[in-house]
Amino acid sequence: MPLHGETRNFDRRTLLGGAAALAGTLALGKMVVRPGGALAAQSEAYPESVYSAKEYSFEGPTELTSGISKLTMQNDGMMDHHMMVLKFADGKSMADFGAAMEQGLGGLAALGVAVGGPGSASPGESSSVLMDLAEGNYVAMCLIPDDDGIPHAAKGMVLPITVAASATPAALVAPTANATVSLTEFHFMGIPETTVAGPQIWEVTNSGTQLHEMGIAKLAPGVTFEMVQAILMSTEATPAAEMAAMATPDAATSDMATPAAAGAPFTSIGGAAPMSPGASLWYTADLDAGDYFAICFVPDAESGAPHFVLGMISPFTVS
Repeated sequence: MPLHGETRNFDRRTLLGGAAALAGTLALGKMVVRPGGALAAQSEAYPESVYSAKEYSFEGPTELTSGISKLTMQNDGMMDHHMMVLKFADGKSMADFGAAMEQGLGGLAALGVAVGGPGSASPGESSSVLMDLAEGNYVAMCLIPDDDGIPHAAKGMVLPITVAASATPAALVAPTANATVSLTEFHFMGIPETTVAGPQIWEVTNSGTQLHEMGIAKLAPGVTFEMVQAILMSTEATPAAEMAAMATPDAATSDMATPAAAGAPFTSIGGAAPMSPGASLWYTADLDAGDYFAICFVPDAESGAPHFVLGMISPFTVS
């Protein structure tokens, strides 16, 4: 299925208003996940392609082989980046990309299917996913907006990728996940309330009807989830010093809200980049003990409000 929705002139501060409706929507089941050492071995069993992300480019392999691969994005820049991978529909190519970007998410919808990719990572962090890539032509992009509100992709942060059929298909089977997460309107279903520190493989599927992502963020020491909620939902004027700490630039012309940057109360450590309905991948990470949350910054196709305002934000603990 294609990308969903089109939201022009996205003003993050405006859309964060009215977020009080989020209260009471963050209930989680008492699920405890205990990952085993075999998860690390599974993650390393697949061929890995490593990409360097910085302002404003990706550097890495442009030719991949079909099948399950590990895609890792290392953020070598100074801003948060993600690596959303889109598979071109028949008859579409990079020649159509510039015009599509000018039309926002709705324009990108006409290009093909967003199959996910490494989620948002703060400077110095990396993000990895396992993806079952089909033969075809793709483009990787970062839709996170710059301080001026312009998406990084519009400034050149795109990379065409070709996936060729494997001459000798590898006998690799799908990994066994220790958690299964479903992205819906507007919840994360299956996010574990508690998981044990160490390797993780979460199978992530967009079961909704809109584009969704699963950004994973770790809280800074001394910061609570309630404090982060208050920051994200604040609509009042903020002193300059606090604004610098929160790192919430005005995204007046962007389709994507901006995760907090370096020095903020939380650090983006990966997850799953925006995915079209029906798309699936495996999020893989080695998580340290601490407090985390999952979040979706994609704007709603109808209201334009970021999905986290509508309830798509879930805390969890790694012990």
